[in-house]
Amino acid sequence: MGVTARTSVNAAARLRGVKSLQPHILEPLVLAFPNLTHLDLSCTRITPEGLAALGASPTVRLQSLALERCNWLTGESIQRFLVDAPAAQDLRELSLYGDWTFPSPLTEEQLREIVERAPCFKNGQLVYLDLCKRARHARHPPLRLRAAAAPPLARAVDI
Repeated sequence: MGVTARTSVNAAARLRGVKSLQPHILEPLVLAFPNLTHLDLSCTRITPEGLAALGASPTVRLQSLALERCNWLTGESIQRFLVDAPAAQDLRELSLYGDWTFPSPLTEEQLREIVERAPCFKNGQLVYLDLCKRARHARHPPLRLRAAAAPPLARAVDI
């Protein structure tokens, strides 16, 4: 629940579950780490605007990101961040876990666009992906991640 920072080359911030921080405090705090590589914002009050500001950072290059149960984020804000933000292009670990109390805000179409267009899926560096309990639409078949889309994922995975 605390903040961990290394001031040398890389920085990590674990803010999981810190719901007491309002967005106007949380977002500048996250951006205060210019060499951020590992970030856990699960169960926080991060907003679409805060995620966009992180994505626009000229120095942040994330390798690990957790946005589990971030109920202020929208599917569109997550999609835009993963597809367009330079800060997300080198992700190796990604968790968008949701549960029955708060399923992922991503629609099937947004998730499909992320898998097809996000650099972290296309560059073959993604080694960990957690989408457990994401909302599914009954009329759509499960989305399949192919080894071609994410080579380190050794086999096709239904999500």
